[in-house]
Amino acid sequence: MPLRVLGSSGLEDYDVVVIPSGARLRSALGESQREELERWVRAGGVLVAIGSSAFELGADGIELVGRKAHARRSPRTEENENRARKTLARLREERERNQVPGNIFRISLDPEHPLAFGHASEMFAFLDGTRTFATAGDGGDVAAFPREPAASGFISKENEKKIERGVYLAEERVGRGRVILFADDPNFRGFWRGSNGLFLNALFLRSTW
Repeated sequence: MPLRVLGSSGLEDYDVVVIPSGARLRSALGESQREELERWVRAGGVLVAIGSSAFELGADGIELVGRKAHARRSPRTEENENRARKTLARLREERERNQVPGNIFRISLDPEHPLAFGHASEMFAFLDGTRTFATAGDGGDVAAFPREPAASGFISKENEKKIERGVYLAEERVGRGRVILFADDPNFRGFWRGSNGLFLNALFLRSTW
């Protein structure tokens, strides 16, 4: 559906809405539309958002939920503080080291949460980049990255530390409804089947919790 429908009375015909990654919610939704979307969720709707769209729903975007992005700064080195001269070869090396083209990471699940139904306490998820959600410290931290989560792919230790203890899958109650946030696409390109079950639980288990 067009983004403008998210802020209209037409949402009353739906009980679950999925927003894929790439939706520009801050520019597409005005204040009245945002309020209409919130009313729909508070009345019992379930909103599932993926990737960049999930982050736009949080405290860093339209503030439909309070969840923040996980931010972990690496220690500043003396070289960075002094802005040391860098050769082109050094710059190329740094760019290559900082690339995160997509990796497989371990995630730890809360086995008692309905969104984790049918899964073990640990599984693997695909993540393109280093952006995750901050830990809220409540039952909404459904799936999080443990220490040293990288299982396969190319990632520097510095970037891996940015992901550690961030949340991959979060759930937040808004009135009688819920907002479910995935840090990346659990159905990536239709072949990443390990996390498909988490997405299906988000769609179909709304009445169990």
